[in-house]
Amino acid sequence: MKVTIYIAIACCISFASYSQKNLDIEANNSKVDFLNPQGCIVRYSHGALQGTKHSEDSTGYLGFADVFCKNPYEVIFLYKDLQTRKKMGYNVLSQIFLQKELGKDDYSDFNCFVFVYPHRDPEKQKDVDAMNIDFPVTVLAYKKVGNTWKFVSKTKAATFEKFSEFQFRVLYNFSLGVPHQRPAQKTQSTSGN
Repeated sequence: MKVTIYIAIACCISFASYSQKNLDIEANNSKVDFLNPQGCIVRYSHGALQGTKHSEDSTGYLGFADVFCKNPYEVIFLYKDLQTRKKMGYNVLSQIFLQKELGKDDYSDFNCFVFVYPHRDPEKQKDVDAMNIDFPVTVLAYKKVGNTWKFVSKTKAATFEKFSEFQFRVLYNFSLGVPHQRPAQKTQSTSGN
């Protein structure tokens, strides 16, 4: 369950450079700064991925930023060190997350992932607890690498469970249906010495 911990921020600058055409973004996307959205409502929370059967060690202790603008997306912040993340718990993690957001930190101690998919702001729905995603939904995933965002994968999820499993697999770099290439193995030459 996600717990909202921050107030929504509405910015006045247009986010026009991120258009519907950009939903089919090429392999590397360094033009969009997903951590500094302009002209969007941003809702921060912390909690766990819902809809998966994986343990809380893997699905919990995450930070979230739901960004609602013309092309909405979700940022998931995964603290890099699992053991520290588990020891910290939600209270400490939320404090770190809040301090970073207020300080506009680069989130260098988090692995940052973005999931671009159409979804509605729950605060603008008649029932805030109702599902805010219409399935099937096409989802694009990106990972922050240095100062750029690298395209990771794309899927069409038929259910919330499939959507959540896709997010889980992206977060933990599991196979996404694309064959992995094995690194070239070094060959050792044997000599008759």
